Amino acid sequence: NESFATWLSHKIIADLKPEFRTAEYLLSDAQVAMKQDSLKSARKIREPINKNHDIHNAFDGITYKKGGAVLNMLESYLSPKLFREAVSDHINKFRFGTASASDFLKSLAKKSDASLVKSAESFLNQNGFPQVFMSYTCKSQGFTIKASQQRYVPEGSKPEDKRLWKIPICIAYGDETNTQKHCFMMNK
Repeated sequence: NESFATWLSHKIIADLKPEFRTAEYLLSDAQVAMKQDSLKSARKIREPINKNHDIHNAFDGITYKKGGAVLNMLESYLSPKLFREAVSDHINKFRFGTASASDFLKSLAKKSDASLVKSAESFLNQNGFPQVFMSYTCKSQGFTIKASQQRYVPEGSKPEDKRLWKIPICIAYGDETNTQKHCFMMNK
C-alpha cells in the first residue's frame, strides 16, 4: 500500500506539474533506498508482521522508495497504458473489499503474463537488489547482448550468495529517425 502511494503520488504530480520532474525524484529516492538495501541486514519490502513491534520496522525507505521504484519498473515494462488498465481493473474488482499483494500481481498478470508476477515477487520477497552487467557485440546481421546479474553490495564487500531476480529489461536501439524497443525478462 505504501509503495503504491509513493508511486502514485509521483504520477499525479507529474501530470499536474511536469516541470517538477517527479520521475527524477522517484529515481533519486530509489537510489537512497538502494544504499540501505545493499546491506546484508536489509529487510525485504514485504516483511511479515508477527508482533506489534514489527509494524514500526515496516515503514522506511525500503517500503516507500524501493517499493515505488519497483512499481515504476513494472509499469515501464508492461507500458503505462496497460499498467493503468490493470490498476483500474484491480480497483474495480476489489472496490468493496480487501486485496492482497498477490491479488494485485494477478491483476497485472492479466495484462501481461506470469513472468511479471515472478519478477515482482523476486523484488518484493527478498532483500537487496541486482547489479546488472551488460555487453554487446555488433555484426552486419545484427547485434547480440549478454547480461549477467549479482546482488549489489557496497564497494569492498563480496556478494554472499547466488540469488537471482527476474528483471524486466527494455533496450532501445536505432538511430535519430527510427528507434525500436525490445523487452525481455532476465531470469538467470
